[in-house]
Amino acid sequence: MQQKNNIHYQVDLAPHARPAGFTIIEVLIVLAIAGLIMLIVFLAVPALQRNSRNTQRGNDAGRALAAANDVINSNNRDISKLTNATLVAAIGKPAYYATTNITVAAAPAVATNATTIDTMVVYTGATCDTTGKAVPGTTRQLAAVWTAETATQRCQDS
Repeated sequence: MQQKNNIHYQVDLAPHARPAGFTIIEVLIVLAIAGLIMLIVFLAVPALQRNSRNTQRGNDAGRALAAANDVINSNNRDISKLTNATLVAAIGKPAYYATTNITVAAAPAVATNATTIDTMVVYTGATCDTTGKAVPGTTRQLAAVWTAETATQRCQDS
């Protein structure tokens, strides 16, 4: 008897296995998500820097008012002794403003804030109104006005 060769064929009924690696769609999705994250970061950083500079401006205004009060108190409450030179000497080195951009002026007759982003004015005999402008006050009051980068006029009084 002749022996037959038993040839066995295997039938693979399981689905075909995917090759190792990522598909182009998966890579594109990851790149799109990374791009969105980068966009959010690049949009947020300038706003944070602007807010930091505006905070420095506000801190400088507070320092200027404190220095102005020190000058006045050191001179027996004689407000006429408060000049640009005495104020700048009392402030020291501001965080944001150049000392040449900080000035002293008498209280305005009408509400005003004619500052630019790089200037600050300390008004004697002035206080602040609700719109960020200096208005006439008592002779002992001081108001520092400055402008934020968002073009918002700010006023701090003592």
